[in-house]
Amino acid sequence: MPIRITGLASGLDTESIISALVSSYNYKTSKYKKAQTKLAWKQEAWKTLNSKIYSLYTSLDGLRFSKNYNLKTTSCSDTTKAKVTATSNAVNGTQKLNVLQVAQAGYLTGGKLAASTKGSTTLAELGYTGGDGKIDLTLGDGTKKSVTVTQGTTVNEFVNSLKEAGVSASYDETNKRIYVSSKDTGVANDFTLTGSNVDGSSALSKLGLCVSSDATQAAYESYTKYYDADGNTILSTVKSGVAAYRAALEKYNAASAQNSNMTAAYGYASAYSAMQDALAGSGLDEGEQEKLKNLLAMTEKERADSLMGTDGNIYKKEKVEADGSVIYSDGANYIKAVTTYTDKAGKTYTKGPDDTYTDEDNNVYKNTGKKDADGNALYADEKGTEITISSDVDYYKVNKKEEPSGFYQYTDDAGVTYTQSDLGVFHGSDGKVYQLSDDGTTMQEYDSAGKKLVDGGKTVTVGNKTELMSTVYEDNGIELGMHTSSDALTVLKEKSSLSDEQIATLTSNISKVNSFEAVSDSVLAEGDTYSRANIIKNI
Repeated sequence: MPIRITGLASGLDTESIISALVSSYNYKTSKYKKAQTKLAWKQEAWKTLNSKIYSLYTSLDGLRFSKNYNLKTTSCSDTTKAKVTATSNAVNGTQKLNVLQVAQAGYLTGGKLAASTKGSTTLAELGYTGGDGKIDLTLGDGTKKSVTVTQGTTVNEFVNSLKEAGVSASYDETNKRIYVSSKDTGVANDFTLTGSNVDGSSALSKLGLCVSSDATQAAYESYTKYYDADGNTILSTVKSGVAAYRAALEKYNAASAQNSNMTAAYGYASAYSAMQDALAGSGLDEGEQEKLKNLLAMTEKERADSLMGTDGNIYKKEKVEADGSVIYSDGANYIKAVTTYTDKAGKTYTKGPDDTYTDEDNNVYKNTGKKDADGNALYADEKGTEITISSDVDYYKVNKKEEPSGFYQYTDDAGVTYTQSDLGVFHGSDGKVYQLSDDGTTMQEYDSAGKKLVDGGKTVTVGNKTELMSTVYEDNGIELGMHTSSDALTVLKEKSSLSDEQIATLTSNISKVNSFEAVSDSVLAEGDTYSRANIIKNI
């Protein structure tokens, strides 16, 4: 902001003096600005006048020609039907125009639906079983909109979808028909309804709106080139086409299988080579190497539930007998493992399911939670007598055979079977429990607690009595030297020169090798160069 010190030092009003000096210059400037404004007004006025004169000139120019004086006028009694214009050459007189037919709105009257059909009826109730049906509404001007229907779509919902798509639609519950029409007349407003997928066509059919079209007819006509009167040509064409397709598919599948095998073969070869090197450097003989390979291919649970013989044969757990002995089998031979529980004095005990031991005098010994000097668990009876229990397992070769069990199965006329599970107790194949009558002719339904159902209980007549067979394992007295697979693996690990890390790597490679060899070719013959059998043989 400027600071003014007007006459402060000299005593003169300098500001007034300066204003008076420049006022004459301001007067001249204002005069010229006013003159400029007046000139602009004159230019605007002449421009407007010039435009009007030019317009008059162009209008009068047409008066030079006679055609502009010789004009004809027309009139029409109903301008909603026709519009008439006439040139200068038109003949004077009255003309009549007969309107035979005016343009109409496109319409489609659906087929009659079931008498029970209402606006709330769903497509499922009309018999539609498809999924998402796609229906295209195409107008004459090329505009296309899609409507989607499902089994839950109602008739009214479908009608409303058509309205939103650009046509007029309604359902007449009296006549049981759907009516569709274009909103305006003319070919540009006509419409077609087509199913854009199989479900859409099915939905239109169930709604009574499935009609033929030129496009559909043209597609059908394109197939006539395959038709012949006696059917031999089309049959031959189809057979040759199918044969060509099958041959191409066979080649494709074979090539795909070969490619898959070769892709996997590299990993197999690497794993197999590493596995062989590890086994060769383990310090074990060939028989022990094979045992180690088989044991590492098993899971921990499989090793715990199986035995390995001195010959390397593996026996898997098959069942546990009522006396606690365990049956193992390799599929053809059977071994029974019998565990004996003794104390330091040599007295034998029977082990119970709750970690208790019972002696020959029925004294029960329970775990005290204490241990002896050697770290063995201490058990005590009611009198407080403490003992330690040790176990020893013996393995015997046994023979498996079937023998009558003394239990039976009955069948009634309806085919329901009744299998005995205890004295007098039968379980029906219908999931119910029964008891057999004293005369052995009827089954009476009981509840799960063994109480007879008096009201509503089922009683049936039975026949066709069949005795059930039971599996027994007969000891032939041959004792075998066996180990659990877990113990066998521990022994081989300790005997080998392999570290834990090397064992882990070997286990991984064995798994890769077994995975490749376990897959059989379903497409390639065994002798094919790229079959798995041939790849394994070569490697």
